[in-house]
Amino acid sequence: MSDEGATPREMVLGACRRNNTDLLSEALKLIANPEKIADLLNDAKDGAGNYCLHLAASSGSYDVLDMLLDQEGLEVDPIDRLEKDTPLHKAVRFINDLPSSDWSGASSIAEILIDAGADPRIRNKAKLKPAELVDPKNEALRDVLARAEYSMMAGDDVIHVTCPALADTLKADTLHSLSLSPSKTVIRIYFFISFRISSTMPPKSNKAAEKDAAKGSSSKDSKSAGKATSKNSKNDNKKDADSTKLKPATAINTRHILCEKHSKKEEAVTKLREGGKFDEVAKEFSEDKARQGGSLGWKTRGSLDAAFEKAAYDLETSTVGSPKYVEVKTGFGYHIIMVEGRR
Repeated sequence: MSDEGATPREMVLGACRRNNTDLLSEALKLIANPEKIADLLNDAKDGAGNYCLHLAASSGSYDVLDMLLDQEGLEVDPIDRLEKDTPLHKAVRFINDLPSSDWSGASSIAEILIDAGADPRIRNKAKLKPAELVDPKNEALRDVLARAEYSMMAGDDVIHVTCPALADTLKADTLHSLSLSPSKTVIRIYFFISFRISSTMPPKSNKAAEKDAAKGSSSKDSKSAGKATSKNSKNDNKKDADSTKLKPATAINTRHILCEKHSKKEEAVTKLREGGKFDEVAKEFSEDKARQGGSLGWKTRGSLDAAFEKAAYDLETSTVGSPKYVEVKTGFGYHIIMVEGRR
């Protein structure tokens, strides 16, 4: 099939089916604007309702998937029309159709989607998660998906405990729920510990309030003036709070800078304070999504680490050039988070 005269949408879909990175590059160059590229990739679908990631995963187009997942603002969990599958479901179906000798190499199709933030907990029309579609003989892929699922459910920290003695004492249904074989003598037990940052931080003293109180006690006149001022200040603060109150959202377009070490995170914060653009600082310092400038794309509620999600959903939107960010620690390390969009 010739691609001459094809629209960017047709070129993208064709590239996904044929693992043609040159064709995909050509299509993206025709658009150039990153926001318009994200819109195209998130909207383009074939007649059966498969989006570009579905087509790439169904075809085993690893190189094209790698390029697509580098694009900022890409939705990694779109739902197709017929089966209500995510791209991760499609990746599992593709792997199932291969000879068992090819399973090991092909698992990278699922792994690259997971690394990009694909949610293995989403169920399709048949109420099945990706792990529940895996060929029972493909234990390696089942383990990959199980670890990804439990990492997402882990809250702030995932503690891996290796204990051979527990394999004989755990019940079979527990092993089944973890997608592990009862024959294994070494298993991983995941403890989910969710810490709230606020609970570990000492309360801040309100020095300004103490000063005002001290001044207010100096005379009766100053007390009266202080009360009037305080009342007006409260009213003004209430108006300001109402005007900046965030509207409820079910999804956010977010970026983060992830650093394992606190010192490295502090270096990144310093760069931001000096006026560095968030995406550029992410490319330099982040240990996740660095090539994408820290972009995680659109994330729905429940798809992120608990502490990360709470901090991100409480954050107002801003731009990479003038970011409003928050810092939070999870089991993955130290995050600097900003939000570009809410819906």
